[in-house]
Amino acid sequence: MDQSALSVLIFGSCVSRDAIEIGKQQGQIRLVGTYERCSFASVSATPSVDEAVLAKLDSPFQRRMVRADMDKSVLHALGQSPFDCLLIDLIEERLHLLVPPTGGRVTLSNEYMAGAGWPVAGRAIRSGSPEYLHWWREGLMQFLEVLEASHRLDKIRVAELYWAQHNESGNPIPGIPQHHTLKVNAFLAELYAILRAALPATCFLQYPARYLVAADECKWGVAPFHYSAPLYDYTVTQLLASFGKLPAKSGVVEAML
Repeated sequence: MDQSALSVLIFGSCVSRDAIEIGKQQGQIRLVGTYERCSFASVSATPSVDEAVLAKLDSPFQRRMVRADMDKSVLHALGQSPFDCLLIDLIEERLHLLVPPTGGRVTLSNEYMAGAGWPVAGRAIRSGSPEYLHWWREGLMQFLEVLEASHRLDKIRVAELYWAQHNESGNPIPGIPQHHTLKVNAFLAELYAILRAALPATCFLQYPARYLVAADECKWGVAPFHYSAPLYDYTVTQLLASFGKLPAKSGVVEAML
């Protein structure tokens, strides 16, 4: 690995992880860690780890994700882990929250439900609701406070992603009503507006509409946030360019716009 490679910590989804995998293969990016299936709205809760839920998950990767959501360890990583870039995407904000009987808040991911069993005990807080947005703001505030204290606010990059409205074949995403996609995208726009009020414009990676296209086939399954290949390449290019890791006159970013 080239020592000049950009070291990246992810707080987001498989969208960011898959993009960073491309950068890793090219030797341009080093992945420090990843926090997935975790919402900003969960981060602001008191840490509370339910070992009984974790014990029922067979996958070490799933256990690690769910544990990190429970113990809020990302806040420690923000201040202590060595990284050049904190890459954030908001795709996981589609997930609802749960207030378990033991208290606190967790992200109601499929992985958590697999360990907790069905029906899941506790009170759900729906994504997009006023209560969800309240806790989301609280979690974001904690993020920014930790990063500011460690002089790392300039390391943030936000992948400003929206759900795709069609796939590579030009067809609607199977099983996803158009009105639902529009509702989710309106909520994402509200969250990005909050982030834009707190961060410089240079922190945002933006995507022309032609990149927001769902893959016809994806190893994770067909979904409006499982994009076609060009989006992942474009993410890597934008990210490297924003940290000066591409030649100034390469024209690569301009060619992709």
